[in-house]
Amino acid sequence: MSTSTETVEQLATQDYKYGFVTDIESDTLPPGLNEDVIREISRRKEEPEWLLEFRLKSYRAWLGMQEPTWHNVHYDPIDYQDLSYYSAPKSVKPLQSLDEVDPELLATYTKLGISLNEQKMMPISASLLRNVVATETLSKTASTATPLMSFCSSSGMPSLSNVRRNSGSTSSSDASVGFFLGAEK
Repeated sequence: MSTSTETVEQLATQDYKYGFVTDIESDTLPPGLNEDVIREISRRKEEPEWLLEFRLKSYRAWLGMQEPTWHNVHYDPIDYQDLSYYSAPKSVKPLQSLDEVDPELLATYTKLGISLNEQKMMPISASLLRNVVATETLSKTASTATPLMSFCSSSGMPSLSNVRRNSGSTSSSDASVGFFLGAEK
């Protein structure tokens, strides 16, 4: 066996060192995507009606799209009905101090680079985890100007008034599918 083949096999079988999993009890929708799933996500997030309508319009546009094919990129077809489109930590009673927070959640905040002082200032709730992860990931990986980042308020969280005012201003709802439909396997 050649050295390059051995190297490739070694790299292909090792654990992914840049990712991690946080073992926290979650509320996850079953796999699949349709208008009922989108409505349920919107209900759980307590979103305004106009945002639900934007999501539905984007989804309907996506249904009519053809997946692009690329000259030298080959991958198996994506089964979009095999993905879960919503997962959030199960809500727990409001906590009074960091001492009451699940150690796994604190470890995740540390992995994301959130200092202890920042953790103390945050409302202490596991339900915030998905927003913290999304905000930290976006702020660290999307440092270039994107429509999403322009929607963020000074706290780093999206401001719904900014989202509503700017939705579709840089792209149409049919091009905004990725913004409003995230997925987890």
